[in-house]
Amino acid sequence: MPFVKKIPSITRNETATAGICDATQYGPAENESLTASYLFTNADLIKEVNPFWFTLKSATLIRNDYVTGNPSWPMATTTCLMKRAGISVVPTITDGTAKLQLSGLLANTKSRTQIVESIATLVSTNNFDGIDLDFEGFAFVDGNTTWAKTSPSWVAFIKELSVKLHS
Repeated sequence: MPFVKKIPSITRNETATAGICDATQYGPAENESLTASYLFTNADLIKEVNPFWFTLKSATLIRNDYVTGNPSWPMATTTCLMKRAGISVVPTITDGTAKLQLSGLLANTKSRTQIVESIATLVSTNNFDGIDLDFEGFAFVDGNTTWAKTSPSWVAFIKELSVKLHS
């Protein structure tokens, strides 16, 4: 059974915004279908989701991978439905840069801050509850011989991102 099931349109209140996440966005039949769906009936089992929706391509470019797999179902609606069910939405962002590129970006104060700003904007614009960093390529493709040099930049990045997201 799919995690979020698209239900047929009945009567939708078009004046509501998808990200508001309230029952007025849907008609009575849609709300009944929603509350009976897998997402809502199992919300006690799911506290947070980490969908793989984004890929970091450069200091200022985060590719939206959601639209590729869901061209007709808006991300704001998916986020809204999960939030209505009481589930935190913390999407994952992967490293889509070339070998040694991300470590170089993080070592540079200006580009590191650009990455932080890009991620913070993504989170706030989409009303996410946070972000999950899955930079395995950065951690392993670069090779473990780079870790000692990269570690201070990584720590600085995490500190800067944390401050920005909590402000």
